[in-house]
Amino acid sequence: MPFLALDLTTALVAVGAAIPAAVAAVLVSARRFSGKIRSSEAVTLWEAQESFRKDLQTRNDRLRDRLDSCEKIIETLQARLDEMEEINSELRIENGELVAKIKEYDKLISNLRAQLIEKDEEIHSLQERVRELEEHHV
Repeated sequence: MPFLALDLTTALVAVGAAIPAAVAAVLVSARRFSGKIRSSEAVTLWEAQESFRKDLQTRNDRLRDRLDSCEKIIETLQARLDEMEEINSELRIENGELVAKIKEYDKLISNLRAQLIEKDEEIHSLQERVRELEEHHV
């Protein structure tokens, strides 16, 4: 029986040592994942990340400002484009009207040229007739 008592004592000591080790492991684990930063290296990393986040936020703010500015420019340009399209439509109509007038004037010029040719021929014919009459009277 003393052999059994020795085994029981050894087992109790082992269990007694294992329980505090398990509790210590749980506490270390809880502390490690608690979100609290205690080591100087972790603090340094946290500060570097904080600086990086601030830089990114500053950059993001600048980009948002630039985007807002670009959107205003786009709105202005779109309004101007709308105006230009309206003016362009008016000019197309006016251009069509002017082309029609040019065609009318081209026809008028052609008719006047034809009349001028007829009148030139009449004048030439009359001049010939006058010469003939002058030759007979002399």
